[in-house]
Amino acid sequence: MQALNFRREHQELFQSGKYVPLYANCGKEEHVVAFARACQGEAAIVAAPRLSYTLTKGNAEPPLAEAWSDSELVLPPEARGARWHNIFTDEVLNVAERASLCREIFAHFPVALFAVR
Repeated sequence: MQALNFRREHQELFQSGKYVPLYANCGKEEHVVAFARACQGEAAIVAAPRLSYTLTKGNAEPPLAEAWSDSELVLPPEARGARWHNIFTDEVLNVAERASLCREIFAHFPVALFAVR
């Protein structure tokens, strides 16, 4: 429900915003689908696991922090220096580098929707 409300409140961002595909590294590339959107000072990052059964080595559990080891999500330059608020968990992700650890992005919930705050 939070994601639908966020999308409804930021329609232009998702309908007209610049789309930037994002990629993971460090051996987990095939396990993340992610993108960023930006439009008129608004921005969002969406990330979700992919092929979770393989990622968790067949365990019937969500792919949370420990499943990601040192894998990172490479972020666009515009994301750096911002505080990103996770719409689902209320966690804050401070982006200082070119990438953020997937184990932090998916620390407590297996899907992430971040907005600049």
